[in-house]
Amino acid sequence: MLNQIKADSDVNELDGIHSLSEDELRDQNSKLRQAITTLTNNYEGEKDKLESKIKEIQLRADQADDYEKKLEDMDLLIEELDNKEQERLEME
Repeated sequence: MLNQIKADSDVNELDGIHSLSEDELRDQNSKLRQAITTLTNNYEGEKDKLESKIKEIQLRADQADDYEKKLEDMDLLIEELDNKEQERLEME
């Protein structure tokens, strides 16, 4: 089905192209080039935004890993403090 639509489109485009004058063809070519340039610029802009978001998310993920490590270290310190406190109480 896709091939049929594509083939029909090619035939219709060729029929339309033959009926255009040289100036009209140049104008259409210019418009198509402008449209392609606009699409390319929009694509690049969106790509840059997404890459920036990816970097930001990666930075946050790295920070989360750092915080997780710090929390683990704090848990160990708290456990050690609890042990020392227990030892102190037993000595009294």
